[in-house]
Parts: sequence; C-alpha cells; structure tokens
Amino acid sequence: METSSSVDYIIVGQGIAGTCISYQLLKNGYNVKVIDCGIEHSASLVAAGLYNPIVFKRFTQSWMARELIDYLNTFYEELELLLNDNFHSKLDIVKIFTNTNEIDLWNKKSINDNFLSKEIKTGYYNNILHENAGTASVKESGAVDVNKLITSFRKHLIKNELLIEEEFNYQEVKATEEFISYKSLKAKAIIFCEGAKAIDNPYFPKDAFKLTHGEIIEINAEDLPHNEVINKGVFILPIGGDFYKVGSTYEWDKVSGLPSEKGLNELNIKLKQLINVPYKITSHKAGIRPTVADRRPLIGKSKVFDKIYFFNGMGTKGVMLAPYFSSVLADYLINDKELSKEININRYYH
Repeated sequence: METSSSVDYIIVGQGIAGTCISYQLLKNGYNVKVIDCGIEHSASLVAAGLYNPIVFKRFTQSWMARELIDYLNTFYEELELLLNDNFHSKLDIVKIFTNTNEIDLWNKKSINDNFLSKEIKTGYYNNILHENAGTASVKESGAVDVNKLITSFRKHLIKNELLIEEEFNYQEVKATEEFISYKSLKAKAIIFCEGAKAIDNPYFPKDAFKLTHGEIIEINAEDLPHNEVINKGVFILPIGGDFYKVGSTYEWDKVSGLPSEKGLNELNIKLKQLINVPYKITSHKAGIRPTVADRRPLIGKSKVFDKIYFFNGMGTKGVMLAPYFSSVLADYLINDKELSKEININRYYH
C-alpha cells in the first residue's frame, strides 16, 4: 500500500507558468510537488521566448509593459543565479518600416515613450535586407530561451525530489474541508498550470480560451545581426552562432500542434520578402497556444472545488507575463490578496 505524504501545494504542469509559480512558492518557503509528464506540443517548449513591450500595429505600449519588464529582469536574474545557467538575453528589436507614414507615427509616439528609440536610421544592413523606408529600435526588449529554462528548472526539481513525471489523472483528485489529495499526496491546494491542455480539465471553464496553432523555424544564415532582433512580417531572433529563430504563424481553424506545409510556406515567403541572403532551415516546430479572448491571464480559484486554482492564459506573452503574475498568484495564495477582476478566472465562470 502506498504511503501518503503531504505538501503545501501540488502544481500540475511545468511550462513557463508552472515553472514560475513553483519558484515563487519555493522561494517563500513552501513545499511543492510538481506533476508533469512533458508535453510534446506544449507552447512553452517551442516558444521563441521573445518579449516586446510595444504593439507594432500602432506603436503603443502593451498592457502593463513597464511593470512587467521591470519585474522580469529581476526575476530571471534570480533564476539564473539559482540554476547556475544563462537563458535570458536583452536584445533590441529593430523595426523595419515599409513607408513614411509608419515613420511619422513612430516619431510621434516616441516623444513620450522610452521604449521607442528617438532616431530613425537608414541603410541598416543594406547588404542583407530588401529595400525599406528605414529602421528604429525597441529598447528593453529581449528573449528567454524557454526550453533551456524549463529543462534547467526541471533538473533542479528532480535533484530536490520535487517532480513526479506522469500524466495527471483528474479522477484521482479528492477534496475534503481540510485538504485536497491526488492519489497518496495531500496538499492545501492544487494549482493547474497546464496551458492548452486545460481544455481537457473538468474543473476548467470551457469557454475561457480558444486554442491557436503556431509554427516556428530555425535557420542557419551568414551576415545576419547577432545582437538584435529584426522584425517585419516575421521576427528573426539570434540564438547563437549563425543560427536564428524565425516566426511565427497563427492558425485558429486547424489546431494540431504539428508542423505543416502551410506554416512552413508562410514563414519562407515572409522571410524571403525580408532578407536577400541564402539560409538553410535546420528545424521546424509547432505548438498550441492557450489564447484568451480578452488577452488577459486566467488566475484564481475553481468554482468546483475551492482548493483548486489555475494559472493559465499567458498566450504569446508568456515569458513577459508569467514572472509578474506568478508573484500576484503567490500573494493571493499566501496573503489572501484580492485578484483584480481583469485577470480573475471568475470572469469565465457562469
């Protein structure tokens, strides 16, 4: 017969969300057990990890950009020290303009926005870029090697006997007034951080998000920038040597999580419209994103059991949102600090 054991929190899922909340709770002295089997089509494992405080459509700041950027810099520095690893790079994003109207709008917005460079440059990488109207840079942007972070944190969990590597079975959840249990493991609460897989969770509100399919390629090419990200139609993110990530696509109708010819063709076409140097595709990956209709995280308590919580809905901005909002969730769990309505998962329970 299996011996029962107790922890403070059971965390289900070890993508970017599960990793961040696990770290927050461990840092605050709580005992956790993470349950994760590794999801082949997890958005976290194939994500480019690029974060950008600017919405390029109108050159406006993304939601809570200042707070999120300030927090993530400290957060990832702490994690790199803990794990003795490097996975966070600060990289300007170079916006390639297509016409003077875009330049005029950028000039207008950059007057009062410190994320936007004040200088418009011409002749940027003329030898490798197709003709353009000029360029400018987004400051305080960057990238997190999500796969490296998750793998490194997973080793930390295994070393400290904090990981159970298995598929979570919802039928094994039992709740009483005092505790919630999963198989022989008892806890104060279970926190589900399952990303797209939450669609199968019986405690999760079914209309909370619509799944989207995204694809990305890695290429080998000479002469491209090594310390900046290029953006026009697609992004070109340096990942070391002459290797780059290029992405990404969005597909709402066919959500398979598998690389497709359609996605590959779309990325190839956009890349060839941007650069005029040869490249070799070295990898082609796809993932499923948990996209929320109002583009806000899904945080809070289940309506089914009051000892079940969710940390989900990071979408395409996971590396930017998860650090800050894992601290918000930790504050909610530890100090009973109220969640704001715009992030509370209650908005999707009817």
